[in-house]
Amino acid sequence: MLDWFKSFICGRKQFVKVENSVSDTINLLIGVPQGSVLGPILFLVYINSLLKQSFDGSITVFADDAAFSYCGKNANENYIKMKNDIELIRKWFYTHKLTISQKTKSMVFSFSTNEELIDVEQIKTLIFHSAKCSNLSLNNNGSTSLLNCCDSQCFTIELVKEFKYLGLIIDMFLNWKAHINLLISYFHKAIRQLFELKKYCSVALLRVVYFALFNSKMQYGLKCWGGTNKTNVNPLLIAQNILLELF
Repeated sequence: MLDWFKSFICGRKQFVKVENSVSDTINLLIGVPQGSVLGPILFLVYINSLLKQSFDGSITVFADDAAFSYCGKNANENYIKMKNDIELIRKWFYTHKLTISQKTKSMVFSFSTNEELIDVEQIKTLIFHSAKCSNLSLNNNGSTSLLNCCDSQCFTIELVKEFKYLGLIIDMFLNWKAHINLLISYFHKAIRQLFELKKYCSVALLRVVYFALFNSKMQYGLKCWGGTNKTNVNPLLIAQNILLELF
């Protein structure tokens, strides 16, 4: 079995061609072929040990997307947990010859709907230093600065109020307004497009288009955002009813 996998992975080469210019050919020592059947399976086997690390936070992984969640008594406690996990992630990535995406974000969740009640000043800046960075020591206040970064892969983990993750726009208050507004914009486009298609297509074909392109978007992640209050959902229901009247 190992020889079979070895024959699939080893001996691969690559080069770059730009118009009529071709680079030298190099041997590929790491990675799996994209677009292959075995590629995703081998990648999951490769990354699976990440889940076995002793993280302070709870990790959720979907393919190459990983998310960490933390719950503590205060912001400082969560900050310490995140710093410890970043150190583990740094070591694991370096050992496995991977790099963390600089699109990584952090978010504070709150049950309060008043943004002013969240003390942003208490939320310290998180900085990811690459394994090659020689300035990993902390300052007196327990935080680091981008001025201490010595490698191009060091970056600040931005604190955001909302973020699109796996097709869902998650906001810090978990009211799902941003995601619902995105769905409403989809339905407004659908109303215009299906109104024009109605001139040329049968009702049966319009239904196929609706379920394929628009209803599927509304059904996606419904178990997550569908529990929001009626005030947030009503505009979406109105847009959907207008759309259905075309049938």
